[in-house]
Amino acid sequence: MKNWEDKARHYLEKSLRPLPQEMNKLDWKSGLSDKSEKLAHHLSAFANQSDGGFIVFGINNGTIEGLSNQDYTEIIKKSGNIARDSLEPVISLDHSILQVNGVDLLFIYIPESRDKPVHIRGRTVYDSYIRSAGQTRKMSKQGQ
Repeated sequence: MKNWEDKARHYLEKSLRPLPQEMNKLDWKSGLSDKSEKLAHHLSAFANQSDGGFIVFGINNGTIEGLSNQDYTEIIKKSGNIARDSLEPVISLDHSILQVNGVDLLFIYIPESRDKPVHIRGRTVYDSYIRSAGQTRKMSKQGQ
């Protein structure tokens, strides 16, 4: 077991009960969006956050659904490519497929970057993102 998996499970459980809501430390995704830039925004936000964060794939609006192994493989590949090719500085990711309530979910762990702010490659540092109130948003010039 990886050292971050228990923490990820804890945040997921906390986000699903009593009322499902995403958190600053964890975002749910039902699957892979066609919009790569949106995933880059999420990765930037978690890398800019103290202690990083998690994206959990296989959850639709707070309902655990899971995905196919082929979907998980594609998500892992695309996330890794975005972390390497679409962000500056490059960030590292880790992942695990963990069973929750009998369903396999893909957890992507985005550690806090040592070099901040992490922003969209080819743009300025003002194209950096953060998590606030469970949402990903563009960082302001004041850094919040």
